[in-house]
Amino acid sequence: MALLASEWYRKLWGYHTIMRSYNTKAKAEALKKEYNFEFKDYLNLIKFMCENNEVIKFRNKYKKYKKLSIALGGLSVVILVFLIIGVIL
Repeated sequence: MALLASEWYRKLWGYHTIMRSYNTKAKAEALKKEYNFEFKDYLNLIKFMCENNEVIKFRNKYKKYKKLSIALGGLSVVILVFLIIGVIL
């Protein structure tokens, strides 16, 4: 039910609940016995969670800025070191 909800966080909660229920062999066998839930269904569930994923869209949108921020941070450290050396000398 949670996987079919319109809110992303409810879907995520449902996915994690199933994931926790599938993490041991005994629990996996219980899911198979009660709901006929197999590993192939688990893989299909992963595909279902990845399509139209707001978190992935957000990450991809801002991923390009990560390298830029690292480069600018490194440049600012280098400039700071040169300023400190200039003040000492």
